[in-house]
Amino acid sequence: MPKHTTQFKFSVVQQYLTGEARIKTIANQHGIEQAMFRRWVRSFLLHGESGLVSTYSHYDAVIVALEPAAKGRKKITYACRRK
Repeated sequence: MPKHTTQFKFSVVQQYLTGEARIKTIANQHGIEQAMFRRWVRSFLLHGESGLVSTYSHYDAVIVALEPAAKGRKKITYACRRK
C-alpha cells in the first residue's frame, strides 16, 4: 500500500501549481522529501493525474527448482515470481 494516496499527491501538486507556495514550503508542511515532491510535479505535468497513481507491485522471492531435462543437469536456479 502506498504511503501517500493519489488524492493527497494531487492536492499538494495543485497547491504548488496554483502558486500558493514554493516546493520547499509545501514539502516541509507535509513532511515530504523535496526530491519526491518534484517527481510528483514533473509526473503530473507529463501525464496528468494518472502520473500520480502508484505503480508499486509486491514481489515475493520464491525458490524454483528448474532441471534442464535435455542436458540431464541437476542445477537449481532461483527465480522471482509475482504474487
